[in-house]
Amino acid sequence: LTAIIWLFAGESFEFALTTGISVLVISCPCALGLATPTAIMVGTGLGASNGILIRNGEVLEISHNVKAVVFDKTGTITKGSPQVTDVISLCDLTEDEILSLAASLEKGSEHPIASAIIEKAEALEVEILTTDSFSSFGGKGVSGEIKGVPFLLGNPRFLEERGVAIENSPHPNLTEKGKTPILLASRGKILGV
Repeated sequence: LTAIIWLFAGESFEFALTTGISVLVISCPCALGLATPTAIMVGTGLGASNGILIRNGEVLEISHNVKAVVFDKTGTITKGSPQVTDVISLCDLTEDEILSLAASLEKGSEHPIASAIIEKAEALEVEILTTDSFSSFGGKGVSGEIKGVPFLLGNPRFLEERGVAIENSPHPNLTEKGKTPILLASRGKILGV
C-alpha cells in the first residue's frame, strides 16, 4: 500500500519500492530473523566443504574483527591435516593400547582428528578393534563399546557433560602448547589423552 501511494504521488518506482520494503521489514522482522541464521548456516556449510571448520555462528560473526591469525604447529594448517603428537596413558594400559582403543572408536568418524588418530595407529601397526554401538556427537566426540566395555572419546567438555571427572588430566598443559587434547574414558574414569 505504501509503495502504491508513493507511485500515485508521483515518486519514482525505486523510491516507492524502497519505502514499501522499509515498511515490510519494520512491520515483519521475521524476514531478518529467518535470513540471518540461514546465511550463517550456508556460510558454515560452504566453509566445511572447503575444509574450513567453524565452531558456531558467533565465531563467524566476530571474525571480521580479526587483525592477526596465529597458526599452531600440529600440522593442521601447514600440512593440511592434523597429526597425533602425544599419546599419554593415565591407567595401567600402555600407550599403544590407548591408541588402539582411540583408533577403534574413531574408525566410524569422518572428523579430521579421527583420521589423524587412525593414521598414527596404522603407522605404528597398532591393532584396530571392532566397535559396537558407535555414536558420533558432532564436533564433541564419539562413544562405543569394544569387547562389551563402553568407551567415550572426545574433548574435555564432552566428557564432563557425560559425568567424567577430568580434574587430574594433563590436557590443560597440551592446550597451552597449542595442541587439541582428545580424552579417552570408560565408566567415568579417564584412561588416556
